[in-house]
Amino acid sequence: MNVLIVKLGATGDVVRTTPLLKRLTGHITWLTAAKNTVLLEGVMERLRCLVEQRDQARDRKYDLVINLEDTLEVGDYLKALETGQLFGAFVNARAACATPTIPAAGLTSASSVLMGRKRRTG
Repeated sequence: MNVLIVKLGATGDVVRTTPLLKRLTGHITWLTAAKNTVLLEGVMERLRCLVEQRDQARDRKYDLVINLEDTLEVGDYLKALETGQLFGAFVNARAACATPTIPAAGLTSASSVLMGRKRRTG
C-alpha cells in the first residue's frame, strides 16, 4: 500500500499526527514544510519525507491519501494525482474546498482504515 499524508505547515499538527504512522502499512510519503522535516526524517524506514516537492510525489499511485490541509491549492494538486481513497479536504464539483463528514457509499471510515480494516466493496 502506498500512502500520502499532506500536512505542510503547523508543526504542532505534524507532531500530533505522527501516531498515524504506527497504524498505516506500506510505503508512506509525507508532504510537509521544510521546518517539519527534522520531526519526520529517520522515524521509520518506509517513510519518505518531501519538502513541498509536489512533483516528486507524483512518481507513484497512492492507495490512500490523508489530506490534513484545507486549501484549494492542495485540493487541486490532489485531484491531479493518481489516488485510491481520499480522506480529508477535497475540491468539490463547485471548485470549492470541502471536508466530508460522512464517508461516501462503498468506502470505509478513516478510523477503520487506520485500524487495519478492509474497504467495503459496495
